[in-house]
Amino acid sequence: MDIRFASTSRDDAQFAACWDQHVAPRSLTLDRPYLALLEHTDVHRESMFLLGKDAHGRVIAAAGLTVSVFRLANVWPLRTVLLGGPKTAGKAFWFDESAISYEHFCRALMRYLRRSVRHDLIVWKDFVEGVDTKLLAAHRRLGFTNLPSLVSARLDLEGISSFEGFLRRLNAKKRHHLRRMESQSRRDGLQVHVQASMSGLVDTLYPLYLDVNARASESRTPPLPRSYFERFAGFSGGYQVLTLSLQERTIGFGLLLESASSTKCLSLGMNTALSKRYNLWYVLVLESIKHAVARGHTCVDLGSTNFAMKRKFGARREDVWVSIRHKDRHVHALVAPLIRRAFSAMYTPEREAATQESAQE
Repeated sequence: MDIRFASTSRDDAQFAACWDQHVAPRSLTLDRPYLALLEHTDVHRESMFLLGKDAHGRVIAAAGLTVSVFRLANVWPLRTVLLGGPKTAGKAFWFDESAISYEHFCRALMRYLRRSVRHDLIVWKDFVEGVDTKLLAAHRRLGFTNLPSLVSARLDLEGISSFEGFLRRLNAKKRHHLRRMESQSRRDGLQVHVQASMSGLVDTLYPLYLDVNARASESRTPPLPRSYFERFAGFSGGYQVLTLSLQERTIGFGLLLESASSTKCLSLGMNTALSKRYNLWYVLVLESIKHAVARGHTCVDLGSTNFAMKRKFGARREDVWVSIRHKDRHVHALVAPLIRRAFSAMYTPEREAATQESAQE
């Protein structure tokens, strides 16, 4: 079956209906309001939304992409097409499995990119180890190099109606650890506040975010611009801001995306000089889980760094892979070793820490 892709608007009626039904439910970061926030924040990346139709005009595929420049080895600029975006998670595409195969979808999308989008690299993400085996195999047949990237952490709250119920589900060691953290935070006088708007908070919270970003040891990325947080003041999607205060001074925060059934820990910030003394990272995650339980949510996405620490909350590990290919197969054979080396330097320390922690338990 022939499939023809065409560029469209994020808010086009056909695209919006298809995306909201098939793609957005996979991740809160794939909701169209959040994609709009990202699009207006990062002026150095071009967002693209594609709709695929068969010969009869029936919608059988959709994809969201971003185009930016990636410097290989910090020197060689490569114009890169990324499926989804650097600040999104999950598969930013859909195809009608009753009409076409995944490999057919990929080939049609690659043909469109060759004709219509100037690019050097193609990056497909995010594919979960053990779940997306067939998709990753299809990528290899198409000449992609599959690479391990992030270690994601998810917490299942299905059937849990109280925080105490959440603690009872953990083993004794983890339960004791979290109760001790909770008791210590009360003795320290930490105050927790949850607000439904970022309005008026950016001046206080953005320096805390930069503090954490500057000291990141895993998956280091440039900091999000201040405008990213400012735009949440007018964000139409669901979110909450959880703050930690000590003697009326804000020393930590968590930015939480929300749907009717799930929470995603989107960004954290804290005063790192006080972090160890007051266990700020643990308290922020603990309070985020409490908040999700209170809201009746069944899942918490704890993000993709520090899995060794998130495991203490009972999080489930997901090993995420990406697939990369240069548009020219011959050039790809030359640059693949450099790409492997860049990804290894970026993600291997995190994976090793997560694996060591899992082995210890």
